[in-house]
Amino acid sequence: MLSGICLLLSGLGCVTPVLAAPVVSAGDAAIVHDEKAGTWTISAGGTSLVLGLDPHRDLETLTLTTAAGGSWIRAVRADQRPGDGEGLDVQ
Repeated sequence: MLSGICLLLSGLGCVTPVLAAPVVSAGDAAIVHDEKAGTWTISAGGTSLVLGLDPHRDLETLTLTTAAGGSWIRAVRADQRPGDGEGLDVQ
C-alpha cells in the first residue's frame, strides 16, 4: 500500500482522474482526487489529510482532521514557514 501511494504521488502529473474519484483504496484507507477543486485527500482510520495540489499552484496542506474530529491545523498564512510554531495545533 505504501509503495502504491509513493508511486501515485511521484506521478501526479500523469494521472487524469474523474472529478472527486477514488484513485486507490484498501480497507478504510483511500486517496481521492477532486480535479475541480485541485485537492487530494488521503484518509485512513477516520483521519484525513487534504492537500491542495495541481499544476497551477504550490503544494498546500489544507486540513488534517482526526477521527475524533480534532483539527491539527489551526491557520496557515502564506508567509508562514514550518517551525514558526503557529501552524499546527492539537485540539
